[in-house]
Amino acid sequence: MVKPIKYLFTVMITASMLSTTAFAGQWIKEGKCWRYNNGDGTYPTSTWKWIDGDNDGMAECYYFDEDGFLVTNDDIPHCGYTINENGARVSWDSKEVISVHVDTDTIDTISGKYVCTYAYGLSGKGGSFIPDEGVMYAYLHKNDESNLTVTIYNMTEKLFRCGENSYDTPGGDGLFIEIEPDGTVVVTAGLDTYYYTKYD
Repeated sequence: MVKPIKYLFTVMITASMLSTTAFAGQWIKEGKCWRYNNGDGTYPTSTWKWIDGDNDGMAECYYFDEDGFLVTNDDIPHCGYTINENGARVSWDSKEVISVHVDTDTIDTISGKYVCTYAYGLSGKGGSFIPDEGVMYAYLHKNDESNLTVTIYNMTEKLFRCGENSYDTPGGDGLFIEIEPDGTVVVTAGLDTYYYTKYD
């Protein structure tokens, strides 16, 4: 019996949808260690990454070493953070989590050029001041849901997402960025704070 064209078309669509879901990230066990396949054959290395492993809308933060293996509390501590036996970062004995939403995390509204509109400093400047040319502009690039690349001070740094709308350097001793609800990017560097808005 020949199947109707409509039936064949439905099967083809369903098959293509299934093949698309195969690219979703997944945990891979290698011996006693774990790695995380980003879904495209690459693995996070030497970085923190927020992962919603059980698809409950809440992601936990994990650290992966230079070979891409998950770091647990039996390994060398990284960046001064505490991690539990599953590798998830903890604070005050409870897992740190952030909500992940498809509509906000997959749409990149962060990347772009920003101009400094206000600055406040305590490192020898005192009070508000006009930023010098080196920090007048900042360039942000969202790499994925866990990492952000920032170019400022004529240098480029990779920051990891440490909260719902905040990013930090792995050691916590460099730039700290917070993105306010109105899109203002607040950059803290030492005792100085810079406020940036997107440059059109």
